[in-house]
Amino acid sequence: MSSGESMLISLIDFINNLVIKNKKNTKKLLFLIDEVELALHPAAIDRLVLFLERLLKNSNSEFIIYFSTHSAELIHRLKPKNIYLVENIEGNVEITNPCYPNYAVRNLYVPNGFDFLLLVEDELAKALVEKIIRENNLSKSKLCCILPAGGYSQMLKLHFDMVTYNTLGVGKRIISICDGDVKEVVLKIDKYKTLPKTFLPIPSIEKYLMKKLVIDNDREFIKYIGDKYFTNRNLADIIKDYNNNSKTKNNDDSSGKGLYKVLCSNLFNIGIKEEDFIKYLCNDIYKLEDMNIFAKTLEKFLS
Repeated sequence: MSSGESMLISLIDFINNLVIKNKKNTKKLLFLIDEVELALHPAAIDRLVLFLERLLKNSNSEFIIYFSTHSAELIHRLKPKNIYLVENIEGNVEITNPCYPNYAVRNLYVPNGFDFLLLVEDELAKALVEKIIRENNLSKSKLCCILPAGGYSQMLKLHFDMVTYNTLGVGKRIISICDGDVKEVVLKIDKYKTLPKTFLPIPSIEKYLMKKLVIDNDREFIKYIGDKYFTNRNLADIIKDYNNNSKTKNNDDSSGKGLYKVLCSNLFNIGIKEEDFIKYLCNDIYKLEDMNIFAKTLEKFLS
């Protein structure tokens, strides 16, 4: 037998005698196993984990197993609540639990992706979700990637295909975050009902600006945004020109993308880049709108 097979048989025999046969009827059992994956191939590791899980579930004893490991294959088969990351920080031992697999192995191996992939519709939505995650500390002990994937139909199709073909591999989860204005439409699509998904508490940010600046003509919001960013030309005048422009009148701008381009063009003239405006604007929206319910929903998905 190989050294791995010998070790595995020895370990299982030892556990079998103490737990399953258990003639002494011991009620409390603690196992400490060092480098449990030593010389085992991934399939054997998988079977060992299943064996230990069944043992814990069916045992009449108070049965606790701790094992040390550097195996990415093994770590990805464990639930975050069962992973303890032990680190020596300048002589002080720090323990992180719960801990997500890719967060735990990021310093041991070449990066192996993320624990969570969050799909959003565009860069604006990405910036807002990043802000919410950062402000609510939702990325604690886990690695999250936020990826703009186009409109909701394209995004959900990508999500469905990645789940169907297990594109990301073991231990990784995908969540779709759609703009708030497509909620009713998305929830009616039977094909995607089982996909983990949620919705921003606002429509697309372009539509949000359209509603605030043009449809509602929210004077308080116009002054707030205008005073912060549009220092060279009055925002109210920009909106007035937009409304009176023949192109605006002759073309449907219900998506708000036309207005958004006009705003970015004026900001570019005073040296504010679009990526900076996106970041600033998302900070403003986070302050002005109630994001608590969405943050709690996202927290559940990331737990």
